Amino acid sequence: MSLEQLNKLPPIFKDEGTISVRNVPEVSDAFIASKDAAKKHNITLTRIVSCFVSRCDLSVIDIGFVPTSNGALKKRRLSLKDVDLVEVNEAFPPQYLAVEKSLDLDPGITNLNGRAITWDQPLGGSGSSIIAHMVHELRCGGGKCAGA
Repeated sequence: MSLEQLNKLPPIFKDEGTISVRNVPEVSDAFIASKDAAKKHNITLTRIVSCFVSRCDLSVIDIGFVPTSNGALKKRRLSLKDVDLVEVNEAFPPQYLAVEKSLDLDPGITNLNGRAITWDQPLGGSGSSIIAHMVHELRCGGGKCAGA
């Protein structure tokens, strides 16, 4: 799809709205460096061992975490039992509860200090905020594997 075609996509929520499939916030922003650059600048805190992209109907987009996390775990032959910490970017309570129920998440390892509802984070900054939080929690709590 060209940039011109993307710019013609209609808003999702109302005719004069600004959110469309071309700019709906994804939880995919992050700062990534090559292994050599990280070593050179001594900045390696963690590493990403799996990622997965999934699509879902807009009517269930808020639980997109479910197929995406399942896909990322499956790629590495892991399950949620292998994960020490889970961070779910909740837009609102029912959305989080649907994800928690769908994945049978353990509340003892999930969103330990709250997420988007309780944190004031910049628009589009969810991914970097979640990654930074997980790295901190793993380092403080001694965990080895986290999922977001």
